[in-house]
Amino acid sequence: MSHHILSSRMAVCALAALLLTAGATFADSSSPDAGPLGTAMEKCGLKCERLADQTAWKVPFDAKDCGTLNVYVTYNDDQRQYALIFATVVHKTKDFEYSREVLEECMKLNSDIPGFKFCLDYSHGDLDCQTELLMSTLTPESLKHHISLVANMSQKHGPKLSGMVK
Repeated sequence: MSHHILSSRMAVCALAALLLTAGATFADSSSPDAGPLGTAMEKCGLKCERLADQTAWKVPFDAKDCGTLNVYVTYNDDQRQYALIFATVVHKTKDFEYSREVLEECMKLNSDIPGFKFCLDYSHGDLDCQTELLMSTLTPESLKHHISLVANMSQKHGPKLSGMVK
């Protein structure tokens, strides 16, 4: 009898190890921890990579003159009521300080472009282009549209903002 219990435990451990290994190498976008955003990401038709935290995705776009532009998609709040879509348009890693002209340009863009904002990622010092979508109204098509728009706005306005930063 003890041999049977030991064999069963070994089988369960082997199955658990197999499942953990499979989960580490392939993260299914629609798994329960990803929620409705994962389902929308899976169905939107864009090439994406699920990030380690399991509720964020990176969507690469070919940028005109600067290689790859990554757009990130994640939940914006703990209750998962909003999706946040953003791309970094100006990388600034140390002692960020932006001139009044740069900040005025961001504010002008925020006023001129409905639904999008250029903002400071205070924890990193970067300037990002972002939008937030209400999850209850999100469809795979609207998600794809907004991801593409963030990429386009970032490519269009990023070079000017980067050129203004000293």
